[in-house]
Amino acid sequence: MEPVKSFTIKRSVWLRGERAQPSFLLRESDGKQCCIGIYLEACGIPRNDKVNKRSATSLADLGVQVPRWLVGPIGIDTAPSFAARVLMQINDETNVDLADREREVTAGFADVGITVTFEE
Repeated sequence: MEPVKSFTIKRSVWLRGERAQPSFLLRESDGKQCCIGIYLEACGIPRNDKVNKRSATSLADLGVQVPRWLVGPIGIDTAPSFAARVLMQINDETNVDLADREREVTAGFADVGITVTFEE
């Protein structure tokens, strides 16, 4: 695993704004990924590790090395970091147009020094 400072989100695989459907790092049923799942793939986390996991802390709890900025203090009940929770909320919020969501996701990653680009 090698944390990256820039990555690309392909809209065709980006799982977003589906409150009625569970959000995952990688949803097995259709291969879609939330923004953090796409970032983790860019960092070299194997796809199989991410299947139907809800957050990077799910991986960390299983011993998978993830970028430290994604998880809060390591302990018995590891929780997502504040930055990760913000990105998860932005990613999963319904009733947000695409341009606003992309702007907010870009800002959320920028807050931790990561550049995001989007493509079809």
